[in-house]
Amino acid sequence: MTKRLAIAFFYDENHIVDDYMIYLLRHLKPFVDHTIFVSNGPLSKDSELAVSGVVEEIILRENEGFDVWAYKAGLEHIGYDRLEEYDEVLLYNHTFYGPIFPFSEMFGEMEKRSDDFWGISSHGKLDPNPFTGSGVLPTHINSHFIAVRQPLLSSQIFRQYWEKMDKINTYDESVLKHESRFTTYFEEYGYKWSTYVDLKDYDTPYPVFLNICKSLEKRSPILKRRLFFHDPLFLDHHAVDVPRAINFIEKNSEYDTNLIWKNIVRGAEPRILNTNA
Repeated sequence: MTKRLAIAFFYDENHIVDDYMIYLLRHLKPFVDHTIFVSNGPLSKDSELAVSGVVEEIILRENEGFDVWAYKAGLEHIGYDRLEEYDEVLLYNHTFYGPIFPFSEMFGEMEKRSDDFWGISSHGKLDPNPFTGSGVLPTHINSHFIAVRQPLLSSQIFRQYWEKMDKINTYDESVLKHESRFTTYFEEYGYKWSTYVDLKDYDTPYPVFLNICKSLEKRSPILKRRLFFHDPLFLDHHAVDVPRAINFIEKNSEYDTNLIWKNIVRGAEPRILNTNA
């Protein structure tokens, strides 16, 4: 039986943890031995009580460093020396709904693979890099869910990656200094990786955002929250059909889409939400 530690990052400007996140935590619990919930900011009393029922530890920290430094804080809290007690560590965040389909399918498939680290989904190579206007954005695992296994987990390379992590002040920096860097950094040391949602099956560089209907048809367990508040012109240009995806979920999944609406109507701009969904 795989022994797992999970570090779950969360942020909400109103300090509210909606039910979709509790549902996500609860459905990952059968696969995780110990969960550290890291919030960049305080939680309401009701939210903290709800979270405490489905995780082992809660860390409330300043809203600094985005998800990158929240993961770093979680790793430092448990202690790098204690990582050898676990077979695998999950680093995931609040930016998706799920499981749309049972996590048992994903973990069952990924346990068959001999990867050193893996993820739910990835982003393909882009040239030029849209965050810098030059160079290449390399193929990389999306940072909303990354799993790291032994022996990489207990290696000095993994520890040094986090100990030497630069300060993260903007979203673009979080992508350039961590999300788009993590995969190639360890790949260059010879470590192997793959994702549950395989880029080779799609004609877009970001299947769980640009080809959501096909990814759901192939039983991707997640739906990205950003789909509901992203630029409508971008979604229209890429023919991203959010209403069709919701309809598919309602007909083919046990996931309660009310969890989505309860969360998204609280924060999304009504005009954009009405256009996208």
